[in-house]
Amino acid sequence: MDRKELLKLINHFKNVEDGIEKLRPELQGSKYYYVYVERKINIDKDGNARIVSVREFLPIFSGISEDYISLKYKDVKGISYSKLNYIRRENLLSREKLNSEAEIQQDKNQLLIRMKFLPPLRVGDKVRIKYTVRIKGFVSEGENINTVQVASFTYYLKLLIYLPKRPKRAEVYKVTFGDNDIISKIPLGRDEDYNFVVNDTMIKFEIYRIAFSAYSVIWEI
Repeated sequence: MDRKELLKLINHFKNVEDGIEKLRPELQGSKYYYVYVERKINIDKDGNARIVSVREFLPIFSGISEDYISLKYKDVKGISYSKLNYIRRENLLSREKLNSEAEIQQDKNQLLIRMKFLPPLRVGDKVRIKYTVRIKGFVSEGENINTVQVASFTYYLKLLIYLPKRPKRAEVYKVTFGDNDIISKIPLGRDEDYNFVVNDTMIKFEIYRIAFSAYSVIWEI
C-alpha cells in the first residue's frame, strides 16, 4: 500500500472520528487496520523452528495507550528464546517519530508482548513491530499445521515456511467464522487476491484484503 492510499485511509478515519462519515463495514469491530503482517518460519532437520514476525498497523480510533499481543504454541517442547527486535511509531501526517515501548513476557509455551504508547495512539500514526521466537519440537513426523488468526482487517498477509526438505504435500485452508464455520481449501497458484507457491523446500502464501478469518498451512515432510 503506497503513501497516497494510506493518507486516503487516514482521512476516512479522521472523518469517522469527527462524525462526518460512517466507518467502512469491513472495519466494524476492529481497533486496527493492519497494513502488513508477515510470519517467516525456518525449520531445521530436528524439527526446531525460528519464527520471525512483523506487524504494521494503523489505529482506527485515537486514544489507545496500552495493548498486547498474545501467542500460544500448543504441543511443542518449549520456547528456547524470544526477543523483541523493535517497535517503531511514526505519524504519517507530520512524519514525527513518537514514543512506543514493548516487552516480551514468557510463561511456559505462551508469550505476551505488551505495548505502551505515550502519548496515546492517534489517527494518523503507524506502528511497526518485529519479534523473534525459537521453539523446540515445533514440528514432528507426519502432518504439521501452522495457523494465523486474522481478527482485524488486514491489507496484506504473508506466510513463509522453510523446511529441511521438500514436503510430500502442502495445503492451505481458510476458516471463516460465523454461525456455521466455513472451511475452504485454497488451490495452488495465483489469483487476484492470493498467491500460494511451493518451491522445493519453501512454502509461500500471500493474501490481500482480508478480515475475521483463519488461514492454516498444512504440510507433511
